[in-house]
Amino acid sequence: MKIASGFIRYLFLALNSVLAIVLILSAFSDLIDPITNVYPSFLGLAFPLFLLLNLLLIIFWLVFYKRFVFISILAILISYSAISNFFQFNFSNSKEDSIKVMSYNVRLFDLYNWSENIETRNKIFDQLGGQNANIYCFQEFYYTEQKGKFETRDTLITFLDAKNYREAYTHKMRGAQYFGLATFTSYPIINSGTIKFENDDNNIGLYIDVKIDSDTVRVYNLHIASIRFSYDDYTFMKNLDTKSETKVIEKGARTIYYRLKNAFVKRSQQTKDIIKHVNNSPYPVILCGDFNDSPNSFCYRQFSDILIDSFKESGKGIGNTYIGSFPSFRIDYIFHSDEYKSINYITLPEKYSDHHAIISEIIYQ
Repeated sequence: MKIASGFIRYLFLALNSVLAIVLILSAFSDLIDPITNVYPSFLGLAFPLFLLLNLLLIIFWLVFYKRFVFISILAILISYSAISNFFQFNFSNSKEDSIKVMSYNVRLFDLYNWSENIETRNKIFDQLGGQNANIYCFQEFYYTEQKGKFETRDTLITFLDAKNYREAYTHKMRGAQYFGLATFTSYPIINSGTIKFENDDNNIGLYIDVKIDSDTVRVYNLHIASIRFSYDDYTFMKNLDTKSETKVIEKGARTIYYRLKNAFVKRSQQTKDIIKHVNNSPYPVILCGDFNDSPNSFCYRQFSDILIDSFKESGKGIGNTYIGSFPSFRIDYIFHSDEYKSINYITLPEKYSDHHAIISEIIYQ
């Protein structure tokens, strides 16, 4: 019995040592550019799993052998910076003179009847009408020139206080249908433009310069490359089990690997293009968007190195924004220049899209 218990103890000790090292490596994987080496990006994607396993090992050692509990505790302490990207415990507050900003991937307002089409669109409208934001940044925005045919922009103008808008579309389909980004604001827009990505026709960036009292602020609205999983990919992940055929597993895993790899590389270049643009901005910046990447990614680090993450400054809890199967992380963000301070960051609970809407109130420091 002693031999068996000793063997089990050393087996767990070896496992714990490996998982502690992997946790630390995954915590700092965002330092590696996927264009140079894509494999650390996969490691970073699994960071929450490695964190959970180390927490479970802490419980295991506390129950059975307290002497080794320090291994995972030390690894977690070293990884604290990455952990704080996922979890926050700030207190909420509000100010009347704040700039209220919402970012929301509306999934085309449910155009293709992913759930209830017109009914869902109207629920999104009701949700937006109750926020009284000064700036709305919409990704996967849909607009059609056909009157009476699933109207969006024209309806929003009728009930939002933020009636000034700019749009940037990546696709135009038959029947004058447009797909892309839209930013609405209650402030005067004095300039606007787009950021096009050479490596991706499906995504785009939009910026507007708005006048707030005597100051000018540049607001970015971004949609960065998605993984573009197909229906078959989601079906494969959902039905994957030990009974699946080896060839099916290999084919499905290979497809998912290449989709993830291509997305990591695309986002890296797109992020660099955006960062260059932000660094050349003549004004302070508020930057919103769907990054399609986790808080422990190269993409996120590039933004957090030059801007402040509203969630980290004033959010609480986990803050996951993606409702779909994968990746179920916080992939929607609101950043701002250090001239500002974020207060009262919230993730709205409604599930009218496959993303939660996020809101932050921003004030001058």
